[in-house]
Amino acid sequence: MHRKLGRLAAAATLALCAIAAEVRAATVCDLAAQVAASVLPIPRDLLVSVAQVESSRQPWVLNIDGRDSRHATRQEAAAAMRRALDAGASNVDAGCWQISSRWHGRAFRHPDDMLDPLRNALYASLYLLDLRQESGNWTLAVQRYHSRDPARGDAYAGRVADVLSRVVGARQAQGRAAPNQ
Repeated sequence: MHRKLGRLAAAATLALCAIAAEVRAATVCDLAAQVAASVLPIPRDLLVSVAQVESSRQPWVLNIDGRDSRHATRQEAAAAMRRALDAGASNVDAGCWQISSRWHGRAFRHPDDMLDPLRNALYASLYLLDLRQESGNWTLAVQRYHSRDPARGDAYAGRVADVLSRVVGARQAQGRAAPNQ
């Protein structure tokens, strides 16, 4: 999968150049979501909503064995991630979409790559697309993104749906069309 991520990252970099001028005030996670949605068939607003629930759209957030760890820079977050993994942490969720090192780390050449917002967005997108293909709809895909346990997944999907309605409402209030919807 890391080869596919590399190819997608190259294509996404070109897309980023094309839309960077248009996205002036966006957060790093929002920009990564927009780029991912421009190269993959996934709704940008859904990606933004998942990132909001996962990390409050903060790219340098880690969850180390259930404990949140927020950092000011990617370098600080990468150092904390390396320390945690070297110390035997069983799982580190990383970045905007809180990608799990335990379940998804093999898709990245190096754990630090999980903190690259664009790679994080692309992987989250590919995973959500796989889950949608498996389940047949976005709601079940979002549930399974968080957990295969129906109760936990349903509660999570409800939180994402609440955020999604606010994201779509805010965008509509500003009069902007949703890309890739």
